[in-house]
Amino acid sequence: MSLSLIILLTILIIFLICFIYIEPIISKHKIKNNNEYGSARFSTFNEINKNFTKEKISNINEVGFPVYYDKNISHVWFDKETPHYVYLGSSGIPMISFIANAKVKRSVFVTDPKGEIYHATSKMLHDKGYKVLTIDFRHPELSNHINILEPIICEYENYIKYDKLVNETDNVDLKLDYQNKSISSYAETNRLITSLASMMT
Repeated sequence: MSLSLIILLTILIIFLICFIYIEPIISKHKIKNNNEYGSARFSTFNEINKNFTKEKISNINEVGFPVYYDKNISHVWFDKETPHYVYLGSSGIPMISFIANAKVKRSVFVTDPKGEIYHATSKMLHDKGYKVLTIDFRHPELSNHINILEPIICEYENYIKYDKLVNETDNVDLKLDYQNKSISSYAETNRLITSLASMMT
């Protein structure tokens, strides 16, 4: 065996040892920037405990996105900083009951094509003080009826009412007050129309 071949094999063996054993030890906790791509890992328990809020399941103060449960399922760690969450889960997950039993209420939007979640939780949510609305495109007669033009119609009716009161009163102070309310309602009507039009385009 030639000397150059022995040197080449030695270098190759040293490289493999470094790559298999030493490099993982060095790069194990190299993540300093959470926006770094390609080096994601699960959080350690200490990181979860430091960054998220621990709540007792039987007495939840403010709900958030559940990040971690303890082994007894008596405590949960919530991410309460993110303003919007998307929960995807099978039937029977306790997320709705977390939200309903929390002392600090949050708005909830649930998609439920089969109606199982609605039948299982709507009474509980209503009893806890939530206003439960239903939009059912398959059976519209079972839905709460929502007219997206209703705020515009109400503001325009206020405009007409105050404009009529301006013409009917002789009191200068009342006339000025009604004119201000009329102008305000007319401006709000225009703002709502513009907002609705921008949503549709």
